[in-house]
Amino acid sequence: MILKRVLVSFYIGGILYLTTTLFFGSTGIIAYKDLLIQHQLLVENLRRIEEQGERLQQRIRALQSDPEQVRLEARTYHLVQSNESFVRITGREVASEPISPGGIVRVSKTIPFKPEPFLRAFSICIAIVAFLLLGIRSSRKR
Repeated sequence: MILKRVLVSFYIGGILYLTTTLFFGSTGIIAYKDLLIQHQLLVENLRRIEEQGERLQQRIRALQSDPEQVRLEARTYHLVQSNESFVRITGREVASEPISPGGIVRVSKTIPFKPEPFLRAFSICIAIVAFLLLGIRSSRKR
């Protein structure tokens, strides 16, 4: 009789551990969803970087082929031709296009919390409770 109680308790504890690890473990469903979210962030960041790279390539091609574009670009750096002069107008800000490597995506350097030891302890506690409850139930039948 006691062997049956022990086996049932191990079975309950094992099933509970496997089920909770499936959902809450470091390789479980919830961790997988977190990885999918981080993957989406990285894909979006890569898309932004590629778009910015394409814009910069177009700007380079324009600077290589169009003298007017070179002149306009030189004006942004306050460069003038020999027959021109520079006049600063206060109160007027010229917005420039910021060059940014996409969004800021930080990868955690810390070791994430590993829930497996807690899940093992929880499963063992439930198995012990099942063992005790089966013992109480069998003692009442006598």
